[in-house]
Amino acid sequence: MKAWRLRRMLQALVDHGRLIQYSLSPRWGQWVYVWGEDGRPVRMSLGSAQVYAWRLEDREWGLL
Repeated sequence: MKAWRLRRMLQALVDHGRLIQYSLSPRWGQWVYVWGEDGRPVRMSLGSAQVYAWRLEDREWGLL
C-alpha cells in the first residue's frame, strides 16, 4: 500500500470519528502510532499493509 493512500484512509477514519489520531513513522512501512481512547499512543506494525487501530464503535482494537 502506498503511503499517501494509507494516510488518506487513516485521515478519513479520523474525520468520521472512528479513529482518534494517528502518526506514521518517518521510515514508511514500519510502524503506525494510533491513539486509543485512553489517550496513550500504541505502536502497531504495518506488516502486510494491515493496520490495527482502535475502533471507537467497538471499543476494541481491530483491523482497518
